[in-house]
Amino acid sequence: MQQTGDTGLGDRAGTAAKEPTNVLALTTAWLSSVRGRFQVVTELAFAEASLAATSLGLIACMTVFAIVFVLIAWGLLAAAMAAGLVNIGLPLWGAVLLLAALHLAAASALLWKILRLSEHLKFAATRAQLRRQPELPE
Repeated sequence: MQQTGDTGLGDRAGTAAKEPTNVLALTTAWLSSVRGRFQVVTELAFAEASLAATSLGLIACMTVFAIVFVLIAWGLLAAAMAAGLVNIGLPLWGAVLLLAALHLAAASALLWKILRLSEHLKFAATRAQLRRQPELPE
């Protein structure tokens, strides 16, 4: 049973004529959706970048405070060690000199290790590959 206005082939021909308009409308809608998504993603990226910058600033500030606290604690421990050495009979200048020598030895060992590790920052293998000339086919 056919409904009013449904003439079979004539309607299909009319639908085919409307398809370019539908394709154009769909393409326009799709582009609008892509633009909207791009705007949302861009706003999200800016918001996350702002959060990352704030977090980086807070991390730097807290790191400074942590370093200060560690240095104070280390100084108090060194003072306690010096007082202990003085209590066992070492003169004050000897206790301070011994602690300074131990600290210099530890710092020298750390510096040596840092210099060894810094060799990895040179990207020697990558630079060697970039210096190589590509082989040309004969």
